Amino acid sequence: MTKHAYPHLDQHKKLHTEFLEVLDGLIDELALFGPSQHLADRALEISQEWLINHIIEEDSRYAQYIKDKNHLGSA
Repeated sequence: MTKHAYPHLDQHKKLHTEFLEVLDGLIDELALFGPSQHLADRALEISQEWLINHIIEEDSRYAQYIKDKNHLGSA
């Protein structure tokens, strides 16, 4: 993304940082309360939701940026 001068790089990095903070919260909860099915279910749900939404929205936006950039470069 840096190589291609992606204009939304800072926002994209922030989304990753926020996701890692959510995962840190789950780790803290695990340390505090121990393993549970509820925590495992939440971790799976949070991860799946984030990955799907991130790929559909953010990574697709980046892919479109690259396509547009390549199209403009070849015109």
